[in-house]
Order: sequence, then C-alpha cells, then structure tokens
Amino acid sequence: MNKNRIASSLLSATIYGCGSNISGNYSGDGYYMYPFYTLNFDTSPQDTKVNTTVYSADVPNRFNIYDSLGSLVAYTQWMGNVTYPGPWGTSLNTPQTQTISFTTKTKGPYSLKVETVTQGYSDSWTASLSCTIDTSYKNSANPYDNAGALHNLLLDYFKTNTTLPLSNGSKIIYTFDKYFKIYGSASVASKSVLPATQLSFTHQFENSSDHYTFLVQGNYMSQAGVNYYKKLDSVIDANSIMSSLYSSIKSIECQILASSLIQKEKNTLLEAASIGRYSSYYWSIPSNQSKWNINTSITGKFSWGSLGKADLKGGIEGGVAGAIIGGVVATPIVSVPSWIAGAVSWGAGCSVSNAIGQVSGCW
Repeated sequence: MNKNRIASSLLSATIYGCGSNISGNYSGDGYYMYPFYTLNFDTSPQDTKVNTTVYSADVPNRFNIYDSLGSLVAYTQWMGNVTYPGPWGTSLNTPQTQTISFTTKTKGPYSLKVETVTQGYSDSWTASLSCTIDTSYKNSANPYDNAGALHNLLLDYFKTNTTLPLSNGSKIIYTFDKYFKIYGSASVASKSVLPATQLSFTHQFENSSDHYTFLVQGNYMSQAGVNYYKKLDSVIDANSIMSSLYSSIKSIECQILASSLIQKEKNTLLEAASIGRYSSYYWSIPSNQSKWNINTSITGKFSWGSLGKADLKGGIEGGVAGAIIGGVVATPIVSVPSWIAGAVSWGAGCSVSNAIGQVSGCW
C-alpha cells in the first residue's frame, strides 16, 4: 500500500477517532469500495492501542486500516454469510462481528477502507473505535510524582497564556528561559529576579563542561546521588519504546527510595525522574507537538530522548536551585515547595527549548 499512499482528496471530511462509531450503506450491485474514512488519533500518545469492532449486517464486507504512510496496520478477510460466489469463493460463512487491533506509531490521518460485493442485495455495516491508553508513565510509588503532572500542566498553561513568536527558535529559548526561571513570583509578568546565590549556581551549572563533577565538587550532591542521575540519563538514551522507558525509570526510582541518600537528594532525584517520565509522555502525543508549532521538517528529526534528557537536567538544576532559597513559592499553577517549583519550571523551560527546534538551549 505504500506505493499507493492514499491521497488526501480521497479521505472523508469527517474525522473519526477514539470512541467514534462509523456506518455505511450501499444498494447497488456488484463490487463497491466505499470512500475512505479518515481516522485520527493525534490527541492520544504514541503506542495507544486502537480496537475496531466491525459488523457486516447483510452481505459480505472486507475492512482494511492504513496508517498515514499508507501501510496496512489492521484488516479482516471477507466476512459475512452468503451462498453466492465472490472473491471469497463459492460461498461465505463467517462470524458477522470481528475486532481488529493496532498500535499507533505515526502522526497524521489513518484511513479505513471498506469493500462489498452484492448480488441485488443492499449492504450495511458498522465500525466502532475504542482506545486503550497507556498510563504506565505514572508512578504512585514515587512520593513526588506530582512534579511531573505539574510540569505538563505548566507547559499547557504557558502555551495558552503567552503570545510568543513561535517561529523563531532562538527567541523561544531566550524568552522561555526568562519565563520559566522567574518561578518565584505569583505572576510571570512581574519578571522578579532570582536570589544572587541561586543565580550563581545556575550560571555555573549551565556553563560547566561536566555537570556530574560540578554537583559533587560544589557539594550540591553526593557521588552516590550523581550516580543515580547518570543512571537516569543512560536509560533515557537507551530506550526508544515508551513503556520500556517508564519501566526503567521506575526501577531506578525504587533504588533511590531504598537508598541511604539524604532526603534532600532523594527529593531532587525523584522529582526529576517524575518530570522525565511525564515529559516523555507529553511529547509523545502528536497534538502536543503540533500545539507548540513543531513543523514537519522539525518533526522529521524529532527526538523525544533529547527532551527527556533536557527535562531531567532541568529538574536536577531547578531542584537544587530551588532548595537554595527554601520555603514555599507560587507558580501560576499552584503553590509548592521551592525545590519542586524550581524543578518543574526549569524542566518545562528546557523541554520547550529543545522541542521547538531540537537545539541545546538547556543541555
């Protein structure tokens, strides 16, 4: 099917997705192919399982589903119950209801192709779409799992409440660095400055050639803590399947919880791990990529792994920086401890900077 990629002009204007019901009728004679039905799952994360239950009511039908690249991802053979001959042979007797499934891998419209062959009988059929969304990015065992959830809320908040020139990558990085790093005030517009000690840390951290060594030599984190930081980095590099990534990060979180690290270091590492998981989930949803104006040329080179590393690094940096000032601060979303506010804000800023252009604005 790749060689005959479905032209957009052949797709239905109506778009169907998770929870949709589709039906068709034909009263002619002989072979008939219905117009292609447009399916779209861009509001769901990558690796969403789509179940399509099809029903052939009167005469045989055959159902095929293609992804945006034209590859066949799910199908039935001819199904129904008739005594006249056709592409199926001399007669056909199959269950009238079947369920076919596939997992989303590509962005953009999928398509449903339905065929029938009649001999003077009318045709009718239905198709119902249901989706199973992976929630394994959550981890109730992490006491700071809310950091990741807040990170994603903050991304949506700033996208909705800012009018940035999103076509200019360098301006985005500069502007969002300022927006997100001014997290210690109730209003982003106030542009209050960070404490000098905090600014000193962030400047040195971002300009250090080796972040791991800097944290240890500056007594910001123990060698044992930095080793867990390295582990989190490595699993983000090594995993290209989301469910495997979530599982690997959770495994390290269990190790951190059971470790003898001081509580402050556990806090910083656990919230950074949460942000890394939630960020990877957020950016795996095609509509979120589009929301931030990631155009086709950028999406073609899109690396969720680099976002995970950026968020992990931002979470560590912001967590340590927030702990320097201590206390409770107000973000536009909710009032939280300063180290969580710092981690969430820094992580979001680095996430956006890297997403809109895949450049090393925070890494």
